Amino acid sequence: TDYKVERETTRQSLLAQIDSVINNTNTDKDTLAEAQKMKLNISENMEKEMLIEGILKAKGFTDVIVTISSESVNVVVKDSELTQGKVAQILEVVKRETSEAAENIKIIPTV
Repeated sequence: TDYKVERETTRQSLLAQIDSVINNTNTDKDTLAEAQKMKLNISENMEKEMLIEGILKAKGFTDVIVTISSESVNVVVKDSELTQGKVAQILEVVKRETSEAAENIKIIPTV
């Protein structure tokens, strides 16, 4: 979907900026460590997002977008009738893969 392409483009731009800080020989140690930590965090989130999207697709959710931030996980799922059972399935997968508390997971149905 368009959002996934936009998300990927934005992330690649951000990673390129972080890489420029990492690769700059004038970067001080603290800034370098912070940049490396940011890059690792972004990479881990990207991997978890793809994993969760794949698992949910395998469970029958056809169009899923997952975004992970430091405070929450958003799951946009194409489903006009999101039942309690489906919500429970999504929550179980997201909690298992992210260790995020249920109250920090937002499930957003779209048509």
